Amino acid sequence: MKIGETGLAYFKVTNNAKTPVTGHAVYNVVPEQAGGYFRKLECFCFSDQTIGPGQTIEFPVVYFVDPKYATDENTRNKRDVTLSYTFYPAVSAKQASTAGEKSPSALGGTPKAGL
Repeated sequence: MKIGETGLAYFKVTNNAKTPVTGHAVYNVVPEQAGGYFRKLECFCFSDQTIGPGQTIEFPVVYFVDPKYATDENTRNKRDVTLSYTFYPAVSAKQASTAGEKSPSALGGTPKAGL
């Protein structure tokens, strides 16, 4: 796709656990300098997601990369932007106040969106 155009990517996520899992997706953009230019318009990461045992779901993300990305001296020669997600178990406010650092959940994903 061309920079500045709205894109649509799907992320396939599978719950490998034997029980339902409710998680929250956290995104990452590479190269790091692209983060300031990457805009998610609609994303499954805006809210918690519950996935049944053994279930696979494709989640859509609507996004665009600001055209200024192409003129920034730190990014103008970087043609590819990769968007990835990690799912973490969702925690209630009560759990969050008593919980330490959590490891990623049993959810596995297939993330990649390129320009």
